[in-house]
Amino acid sequence: MADFEVKQTNGSEERVVTIRGKMTILYAHDIKAALVEALARAQHIRLDLEDVTEMDLAGMQLICAAHRDCINLKKKLSVSGNTNEVFSGFAAASGFSRHVACVEGETCFWGGGGN
Repeated sequence: MADFEVKQTNGSEERVVTIRGKMTILYAHDIKAALVEALARAQHIRLDLEDVTEMDLAGMQLICAAHRDCINLKKKLSVSGNTNEVFSGFAAASGFSRHVACVEGETCFWGGGGN
């Protein structure tokens, strides 16, 4: 497996952004570009993180930013692969696990929710 790969499906209602390998600061520009494109083209964005092998704070912040953008644009963001040990372990170790969402009235990925 390469260190990093991002791909998208082409659906107009749901767009899947699959990230494989490292979801780190080294690839933040590419990940952000894929998320911005997906937000511009679909009502529902699904992040597939099943094959993420490394995660850092930049990766987590990109997910949060995409989620907030979806809320503001009245779109939906969901995450599959959030049982991936790298993803869930980093979320817990970095303090992202929370009981209250950052946007009132919304669910939060780190509190076991998600859109």
